[in-house]
Parts: sequence; structure tokens; C-alpha cells
Amino acid sequence: MKFTGLVTTLWVRAYLKVLGKSLRDHGIAEAKQILNSIEHDAKTYFDEDTHRPDYDTTAFVSAQCSVVLAAYQNLVRLFEEKDAALALVNEAMSITWRNRSDMYFKFSINFFRDPLKSFKKMNFVQLVRRIMGPGMELEQHSTENSLTLTIHRCAYNQFLNKHDAAFLNPVFCRWDGIWMDIYNRSSRPIQVARPSCKS
Repeated sequence: MKFTGLVTTLWVRAYLKVLGKSLRDHGIAEAKQILNSIEHDAKTYFDEDTHRPDYDTTAFVSAQCSVVLAAYQNLVRLFEEKDAALALVNEAMSITWRNRSDMYFKFSINFFRDPLKSFKKMNFVQLVRRIMGPGMELEQHSTENSLTLTIHRCAYNQFLNKHDAAFLNPVFCRWDGIWMDIYNRSSRPIQVARPSCKS
């Protein structure tokens, strides 16, 4: 299955690989057929989203949302149990992000002599818009001892709301907990927190 962009396609493949292993670990014999169904449904969602007249995000966000939504729906049909489906989707997302993010964030926290000072120099508004598109609106505010990012509009939330699946928002918000945990467990002079999830 191909999406727009190499990074996007590689992320989707990585997620489905992890999900497939989880299915097999749970004794699901028809794991391959389920993954094929997820791929088909995800591509349909992705094509519909990226061809909207008011499309205002990026292929990376659309692909992630499409795959997770398709995975959840297929797993609900498989297990006939929403909680079991959600747990597996969550597990696959967490493993995928840890596999692809741990090294980068561990490097970044040790690369900066003063992490907070370095982060305050960065323009996260432009960075996030470049990665996720104008559908992700946020505000950056700094004080002497802190940096705050306030999200006013979330591209993931917008997609999921269109499909009556806002309950999947925490699946994506979980990524923040993963990289924040790396920073908070380090010996560097920085603490990060996310007080809420926009759902």
C-alpha cells in the first residue's frame, strides 16, 4: 500500500507490521486477511480525505488517522468488542512510536547543553505546520523558565470528528507521553507535561 511520501508510507508499514505481530500473538490465524482489509479501508479514507476541497493537513496526518481508524473498525468486527479493539490499536501505536522515536529523542535531550534554552529558540508553530499542515493551529509562549505550546485546533481531532471517532484521539496523544517520558527520566534539567487531550 502506497501513500504520498516515503516517510508516510514507511510509518504505515511499520504500524501494520507491529499490528500484524500483535494479532498473531493473540492467536488470530487470519491476521494477513485482516491486515489486507485494513489497508484497503485505510486507503479509501486517505483518498477521500486528501481530495476534500477544504483539505488543510498533510499526507502524514491523514495516513495515520486513516490506518488507525480502519484498524479499529476491522478489529471491532473481529473481536465484537470495542475495548479489545481499542487496546490492540493503542498497543500497536505505542510500540510503533517507541521503535521509531526513542533513539531520536534520547539523542536530542543529550545534544543540547541547555534543552529549554534551545527549545525556546525554535519556532514550533512553523515546524508543526510544516509537518502537519495548517489544520494544526498552536500558539507558542515562553517565559524565563518555561515554554508552553497551546493547541487551538488539532488536525487529528478534525479528521476523527468527521468520522464520529473522537474517542480515538488519545491513541495519537499517547505519542506525547512517550517522548515526554524520555525527557523526564533523563538527568537533564528539563521537565515536560501535557495536561489535557483535545477530544
